[in-house]
Formats: sequence, C-alpha cells, structure tokens
Amino acid sequence: EVQFELAGGGGIPWVGILIGAGLVAVPGGAFTIRRLRKEAQKRAKDEKDKKDEEQEKKSLESDYIANQNTREIHKAGCPLVAKIKDENKAPCSGLGEVAEFIRNSEYNGCYYCLPRYDTDAHSRQQVLANLEEDRRSAMSEI
Repeated sequence: EVQFELAGGGGIPWVGILIGAGLVAVPGGAFTIRRLRKEAQKRAKDEKDKKDEEQEKKSLESDYIANQNTREIHKAGCPLVAKIKDENKAPCSGLGEVAEFIRNSEYNGCYYCLPRYDTDAHSRQQVLANLEEDRRSAMSEI
C-alpha cells in the first residue's frame, strides 16, 4: 500500500492509495491503472489521427509531394504518392518549390509523373533547364 497526493479540482488535493496490482482509490470512486492507461492511449491515438488528417489535407492542397525517404518528387495525383508513408511526405506548392528541392537538396523527379525532372533519365543540367522552361511557360499563362 502506497499513499500519494493527486491534484484535484479547484486546487484541492486528493489522497489516493495504490493497493496491490494497480487499484487506485481516490475520493469519489476507484480507478484501475489499466483504465487510466487505456484512456491515455486513446487520447494519444486521437491526437495522432488528427495530425495525420491535417497532413493529408495539406498534401491534398499541394501541387506536388516530395518523398523525404527516397528524395523523389511526385505530382499530387501520382499513384505512387499513395505508397509514401505520411511522415515522409513534404508538400510542395509549385514548380518554384520543386526547383528548389531539385537544385538545393538533390531531389529527383518521379519517372512516372515528372519524367522531365527525372535525373536518372536526364542530366542535372537538363532537368534544371526543363524546370526553368516550364516555370516560364506557367508564368506566361497567368
């Protein structure tokens, strides 16, 4: 038996007693450690789900998705994006950001959805020229 204090509502301390294999007795009822652990796990899962939903929404609003694991950039609608773990997704808002990823961080365009930016198929210099050409073209359409 171990006695301890818990912060109660309104700053009133409650005295609890830990008995045997995990029963905590507090004024107003008894709670098992197992129940408290399940509640904490549920809160953690709910927070993770909310964070995942926010990341998914952000990804859907982006034009491109960079895979931080493979260092490849995809169009948001590329079927290969579905295979990327959420924690490896980095949204890119446009060709300017894609160009920065390729130029400064040595990312590669997806062979399937961005073949003009695929440094496995083209020289780095050619990929950067393709990006610049496409950026100018996109700007002239505005």
